[in-house]
Amino acid sequence: GEPLLNKSLAAMVAYARASGAVETVGITSNGALLTRERGVELIEAGLDSIRISVEHVSDAGYAKVTRKFDDYAMIVANVAALFEEKTRRGRPLQIHAKIIDVGLSAAEKQRFHDDFGPISDSRNIDSPMGWTDNAGIDWTLGQAVSTGMDGVSPLRDEIVVCPSPFKTLAINSNGDASVC
Repeated sequence: GEPLLNKSLAAMVAYARASGAVETVGITSNGALLTRERGVELIEAGLDSIRISVEHVSDAGYAKVTRKFDDYAMIVANVAALFEEKTRRGRPLQIHAKIIDVGLSAAEKQRFHDDFGPISDSRNIDSPMGWTDNAGIDWTLGQAVSTGMDGVSPLRDEIVVCPSPFKTLAINSNGDASVC
């Protein structure tokens, strides 16, 4: 779920940081609810990293993907405000923007880099995940993927276990923990 729906998110981040039980605290957000005020709360709470999942680089593309939301400029403005606040405060928060290439044109890919390059510490255009041992299910939306998410590493059919549970723990919006 979207972590910014949780009104207690900053308190949860601060609690996790103060616990000494974790090395880093990071979240993934679509950025729609990332107001300047929420960003400042997260910076002050000690958030280490935020990954912004960009759905498209135009209002029409957003509307097509999300079927509701259609304000790309707002996403860019929200991330820009967060970047400005973390820079102004001298905080080490890492902002990573990523988009999945599901048929993006060269111009759309360039727009992503142009828009998010100045307002993020890193960015990536991911390939659709070509899950190994997929039992014939096309999780790539017809993109015929032959590499992992980095777009370079070949798929390895012998891998049948997801590595995420061994390195990541997700806290859902209702407080439940899930491994993936």
